[in-house]
Amino acid sequence: MKPTGIEALFDQTCASGYDQLQSRLAPLRDVLHLLTGVILSELPADARVLCVGAGTGTELIALAEEFPAGISPR
Repeated sequence: MKPTGIEALFDQTCASGYDQLQSRLAPLRDVLHLLTGVILSELPADARVLCVGAGTGTELIALAEEFPAGISPR
């Protein structure tokens, strides 16, 4: 499905350079990923988490690597 509206605007104007622009915040991002992993590790195995406003989703990749059996995109 082709993105429309705000999704298309983000793809056209921001997506290609978003992660690169955010790379200078890498240490903060890494700490955020670490803390998120600690919090999620205490949830029950069948817990569901909704990720809203995830930018390009790089944190989801990090979480999928940390919890390979527990990430299922919807």
